[in-house]
Amino acid sequence: MGTNENVHFITENVVEEISKLRIGNGTDIWLIDGGQLITMLLNQDMGDKMTIITIPILLRNGIPLFPDSPKESQWELQNSMSCKNRVAQTLKRKCTKFSF
Repeated sequence: MGTNENVHFITENVVEEISKLRIGNGTDIWLIDGGQLITMLLNQDMGDKMTIITIPILLRNGIPLFPDSPKESQWELQNSMSCKNRVAQTLKRKCTKFSF
C-alpha cells in the first residue's frame, strides 16, 4: 500500500485495508473506483454514501454499474447535478429504515 500524506493507494486486501482506515482515521473516507469496489463494499455493509457520475456514452455491450450483483440495499437521492458537458452526478445516502 503506497501512502502520500492523506492519500492511500490500496491494491491488495482492499476490504481489510479500508477497515483499518475506518478504525484509525474515523468514518469519512473518500474512495474512488468503479463498480467492482462498490459491489465489494456493499456486500460488506461498508458504505453509507455514494456519488455516481454518469457519462452519456452508449457502448454496445456496456459495463454494469454494479457487477456481480451486490446484496440488496435501499438508497435515497440526496442531490443531483447536470453539467454542460452532459455528465450527471448523483449523491445517494443509504436509508437507515426501509421506506417506499
